[in-house]
Amino acid sequence: MTFGLVLRGMNAIYFENMVDFVFEFIPQIIFMTILFGYMIISIFIKWSIDWSTSETAPPTIIGMLLNIFLSGGSVVLI
Repeated sequence: MTFGLVLRGMNAIYFENMVDFVFEFIPQIIFMTILFGYMIISIFIKWSIDWSTSETAPPTIIGMLLNIFLSGGSVVLI
């Protein structure tokens, strides 16, 4: 995904289309890095907690990512 976005940015620069670069490439790269950064941090937090002593089951990473888009703005803390 990163490679495709970088190619898109390079094409925008090559064809001197700064509108595409500023309003498509930059927001896409920011969104992707924030989303995947959140996922990576969630994985490390999930690994660092001892779930055998917890009363709740460990959260699924895919479920957490889906709930970001499906919850409609509400935030559920674990």
